[in-house]
Parts: sequence; C-alpha cells; structure tokens
Amino acid sequence: MEFRTSNSRKEVWSVGAIIGIKFVITLCMFWVYEVLQGVSLGFFLFGFKACSAVILLLWQKPFSRGSRLTKQQWLRIIQVSFVSLVCSAMWLTGLRLCGALRSTLLWDHSDIAILAVLNSILSCGSHSKSRGAILFILGTIALLLFDNDQVNISTVEHPDGIHNSIIVHIFFWFLSFIGVPDHKGGVVLLIAGVLLSLAQRSSQKRVAVEIGGSKRLQAFVIIIHSILLLPWGMVNLFSSYTPWSSLLPCLIIFSLLSVLSFYIDSFGGQHIDACRVALLSSLIPFVTALGTSCLLVYYTKDSIDIHHGLSMGVVLAFILLF
Repeated sequence: MEFRTSNSRKEVWSVGAIIGIKFVITLCMFWVYEVLQGVSLGFFLFGFKACSAVILLLWQKPFSRGSRLTKQQWLRIIQVSFVSLVCSAMWLTGLRLCGALRSTLLWDHSDIAILAVLNSILSCGSHSKSRGAILFILGTIALLLFDNDQVNISTVEHPDGIHNSIIVHIFFWFLSFIGVPDHKGGVVLLIAGVLLSLAQRSSQKRVAVEIGGSKRLQAFVIIIHSILLLPWGMVNLFSSYTPWSSLLPCLIIFSLLSVLSFYIDSFGGQHIDACRVALLSSLIPFVTALGTSCLLVYYTKDSIDIHHGLSMGVVLAFILLF
C-alpha cells in the first residue's frame, strides 16, 4: 500500500512538473522571438548552447562520471551532435520566420505522434491513426494555404533583420524570389526539421545506451554544439552590435528552462506512461501559445510585428493539430 502511495505521489509530481515547465518554456518562446529581432541567429544559438553547456558541465559532470569513451564512441557522438545542431538551427530559423505560435504548433509534437502519422501514411494503419494523420496533414495545409500572416510594410526590405547572418539573408532572398511569404517558408523548414529531429533522436537513443545514458550523452552533445559554434559566435560578437541588456537574461533563463525541461521529461518518463507524457508535452504548449497570442493581440496594438499575429488559418491549424 505504501509502495502504491509513493508511486501515486511521484506520478502527481511528475504531471505537475511537466505541466509547469511546458507552460513556462512556451511563454519564454515569445520572449526569445522578440530578442531575435535584433540579434544574429547564429550568435543567439551559440549563446544558448554555451550557457546550456556550462549548466550541464556543472550539474551532469559527463567527463568524470561513467566509463572512458573509445574513439569510435566519440565519432558517433560527434555525428549525432552535428545532426542535432542542424535541427536546432532549423528550429531557431523557423521560430524567427513563423513566430512562437506557429513554431509551437509544428515543433512540439511528440515522437509517438509523428511516428503514428508516418506509419499511417506509409502502411495504412488503423482508422484512428489514419484520422490523426489526416488531421495533421490538414493542419499543416491550413498553415501553408490559409494562414495570411501579413508583416509590416516597413520590414519588406530586410524582413530577416539587419543583424542576421548572410546565410539567413540568402534564405529570405530566395523566399522573396519565388514569391513565398517568410512564415510559409518557415513552415516548410519546421516540417523538415521535425522529420530530421525524429531520425536524430532515434539514433541518439542507440548511442546513449553505449556510453552510459541519455543524460551523459545530452551533456556531450551540447558541449560539442558550443565548440562547433564558437568561431561563428566570435565573428558575430566582434562584427556587430550586441544588445546584452536584453540578450543575456534571455539566454540564461531559456538555457536553464531547456535543461530543466530535459531532466523533467526524463524523470516523468520513469513514472508516467509514455502516451500521457506525449499528450502533456503537446497539449500544454499548444494551449499556452494560443492563449498568449490572443492576449498579445488584445493588449498590444502592433502585435503582428511582435509575434506574427493570429489569423483564421492558424486558428484552424490549432483545431486540426490539437
């Protein structure tokens, strides 16, 4: 009886922690989007990974805990880290293109949901999975075709912002050249990132088993991210103005929340059914992002510039993806 009570308490605490961290980190996404308006994507990504690496080094201590890694294991970690870094760059670029609400609707789907959609599309699964796949596809189409997300005319010349890297500027130029709005290009980029991230996490799980667990691997991956981004970060640091007063608090808080979210997801996965974790991990961000967007539209006159405001297409997408 005591064992069941203990487990029940752990489940309640796990559910509460997951709800709390998903709510807070989704709110933080709107802050990150606002900060990205005046900071290079590459420099923000470097700062985010560097802060996360420091936190994980102090907390996880991956070099002193666990067995010594072989050269082959290091090569696998580097491979996983590189793909993971590409996924992070795609996510951050998609956030800059689409805003926090649209990015949340596309990115915060669990692996279980994405795998069910892919399985239904490729092998014609059960009726419930087929309905879910159809709704997911219709939600994506709603964002691509019916989401008339207009931007202020003053930002047409440099919609990517004057402080962003040449790679992002070329990407914006390409979207403008083919006549595709920035947020629709971001939708395509996020969908590709979600699929790549799914494959990357599957590979990362296999590597984690070899080196002593997912927490140790996550620490190594973030550290390697920081090392790979260091040259880019240094170039941006000395070549452009950096608004430290707004950037530094955002980087520290967002890094702390991201690391905390990883540990809470890991803890919750040990005490809650995987389907419940997947449901909470998507449900809370979706509702929080839509609610925050509605409040911003109501209280902020220039909400379109701040967070790519609401439209009937994005509301329809929320209903279908929900």
